[in-house]
Amino acid sequence: MPSSPTAFAPCNGRFPLLIFLCSVFFFAGSAAGGALLLTGVIAASVGLTLLVSRILSATVLRGEAVSFALELPPYRMPQIGRVIVRSVRDRTLFVLARAAAVAAPAGVLIWLLANVQIGEYSYPVAHHGIFRPGSAGVRDRRRDTACVYPRLSGE
Repeated sequence: MPSSPTAFAPCNGRFPLLIFLCSVFFFAGSAAGGALLLTGVIAASVGLTLLVSRILSATVLRGEAVSFALELPPYRMPQIGRVIVRSVRDRTLFVLARAAAVAAPAGVLIWLLANVQIGEYSYPVAHHGIFRPGSAGVRDRRRDTACVYPRLSGE
C-alpha cells in the first residue's frame, strides 16, 4: 500500500478528546463500558485507515510504487561525560537565569522594605501599621506570655 491516510488514525493529540467524548456522551456511569467503547473507536479508526488506504491504492494511486530514500548522517556514539556536563550546565544556567529574573529582585525589595527605617519603624509598619504591636491582626507577645507563663512576666 503506497499511501497511508492518517486522518483517521488515533494519535496522542486525539486521545484526550476521544476519552472525553466516550465518557461524557456514552456510558457515563460505567468505566468498563467507556473503556470498551474507546477500544472500539480506536479499532474502527485503524480499520477505516486501512480500508481507505486500500481503496486509494486500487483507484487513484495505481501504478508503480515510488521508492523513498532518506539519507542520515553517520551515527556517533554519545560521550557520557559530555552529556552529563552539558545537561547539568544547561539546567544550572536555566535555574540561575530564573533566579536572577524573579527571585533576586523580589529578595532585594523585601530586604529594603524590612531594613529601611522611617523614624522608629520600617516602611510597612510606618505607613500601613502592619506588624505594629497592638495593631489589628497582631497580638502583643508580652500580654500572651503573661497569660501562659505567669512566672516569666513577673506577675
